[in-house]
Amino acid sequence: GICSYKTSDYKNAYKILSAWTAAYKERDSFLYKACEIAAKSALMNGELKNAASMAEKMIESSMTLEQKQNSIIYCSEIYSDCKDYEKAIAILSAYTSDTSDFAVRCILASAEIYEKNGDLDKADEAYKRITSNFAGTKNAEYAAYRSGEIFYAAQKYDQAQQRFTKYIYDYVNGKYADAAYYFSGDCNIKLGQLDRAIMQNTM
Repeated sequence: GICSYKTSDYKNAYKILSAWTAAYKERDSFLYKACEIAAKSALMNGELKNAASMAEKMIESSMTLEQKQNSIIYCSEIYSDCKDYEKAIAILSAYTSDTSDFAVRCILASAEIYEKNGDLDKADEAYKRITSNFAGTKNAEYAAYRSGEIFYAAQKYDQAQQRFTKYIYDYVNGKYADAAYYFSGDCNIKLGQLDRAIMQNTM
């Protein structure tokens, strides 16, 4: 299976490795690696559901915490690409309740999936969880800015302007301050609030 993968024979690689992982009874690094390569082979074949199935096996066969965490994110991304957004969120939801760095990764990933599915309100809620539960962190600043971006991209300029303005107040010299000023001003223009746009640009 690995030889087939290395020679770009992805269909045969997936066929061999998926059968091997089904028959193999040990939980060890060999199983994890076989699942990983099988998932990659399925992706190369454009078989997203098979890739997702192998990614779930990667989670189950992980030997280290890092492997498990990376497999969880990987698996959710594949389900998202399959447009099975409910499953993608479900994979992540069990890991979003604590205050660990991985919880933040999962909440951010969830927000991206909600956005991809067009559910901006839930994406916004996820970003708000980060700004409130992880205040003072780089992730909180990113979430505060990103919540404005998603509404701007959807041409919901009133909601975007509110969030960009809040970011500017909370992070006067923040990493995204220049962009937030620009987009906030552009939102005002698109909303016909020219006086506010002019006043903001002279601040």
